[in-house]
Amino acid sequence: MLIAVSSISGSPGVSAWTLMLAAAWPDPQTRILVEADPSGGVLAARYGLSSDPGVVTLVSQARLHLGHRPELQSCGRRLDANLWCIPGPETAEGAGHIWSGGAQPLAECLAGDDRLWFVDCGRIYPNTTLSPLLSASDLHLLFVGSSTESLVAVPSRVSWLSEHAPTCVVSVGNSGRHPDEMLKFFGSERVWQVGYQRDLSKIAGQVFESGRARRSKAWRAAVEISDNICHWLNEQTDSKQREGVNQHSAATPTLDAPGGKQSANNSSVPADAPPPSPEVAETGLTLSDSLAPPISTPDSSMAAAAPIAGRPRMPSEEFKDRPSAPKLPPVSRKSGWSEPLPEIPDDEPKQAHPTATSEAG
Repeated sequence: MLIAVSSISGSPGVSAWTLMLAAAWPDPQTRILVEADPSGGVLAARYGLSSDPGVVTLVSQARLHLGHRPELQSCGRRLDANLWCIPGPETAEGAGHIWSGGAQPLAECLAGDDRLWFVDCGRIYPNTTLSPLLSASDLHLLFVGSSTESLVAVPSRVSWLSEHAPTCVVSVGNSGRHPDEMLKFFGSERVWQVGYQRDLSKIAGQVFESGRARRSKAWRAAVEISDNICHWLNEQTDSKQREGVNQHSAATPTLDAPGGKQSANNSSVPADAPPPSPEVAETGLTLSDSLAPPISTPDSSMAAAAPIAGRPRMPSEEFKDRPSAPKLPPVSRKSGWSEPLPEIPDDEPKQAHPTATSEAG
């Protein structure tokens, strides 16, 4: 799954927010943050990481091993037990050179990856080189400032992004507008409004080690947004799976058996089959249901319950009422046979049998 995170203008801190959203993700699955800003990355310099190996190695793997899962150990930095970071080039020239021809193979590589990828796209425009990654995304998350000039540019950007995948908006700062009003104006799937945090970059770098950073308003907002997005994506996935199952069931034809007729539960019944018994007709059970084995239950009080109405007794049940065969008397180790053997019928020749003897004799 791929979530593309981008911004318009107003410096809302999209890189720091992407890092906190990936760290606050509720599901314990592998998450990878890829810095794909065409203007150059900031994570390596800001948090003391090395930019090489990084995005350059990741794109090289995607080109050479198309269709295979990228190896995180060779291009990423482990930030947490389930969180990896792949920093990008620090200059616009290096980033532009990479993404001008590397976005398409990377998008094809990540499309079949079952891990969760957060792609920090930075500020994007309709002619961006990251269009293949945007098209392969499952969700777009657009960050925008609270100024009027930033908000008026959102509807057109949401309309463009929604052609590829569902788009949600996060408004950073106090715009003085209600979220419902912004949702109607933007035309997005959802809208969140978070407060402006001056030391956001510092907080994002301390969420892995400091309890104070996890008590900040920015972190609580990241937890809420991540939880909402995760729940919404799970609902969308379940809905698509149900639609696929319904379409498959509707497209699968049910054929009648040769020389037979179709029953109420799509089971084929031979044409020359005798009519059902009154018990079967009363209970509504079909032929396949009447031959089903008895339902077992762990309750001991139901162990001797009568068979289901309308179901003929199975051969194993008919033998239950028969008397059991006589058992041979037990053998005593000290005195041999403790009781005389049963008499042998006259039609069989009698054979001598050992008499009871003691161990001493």
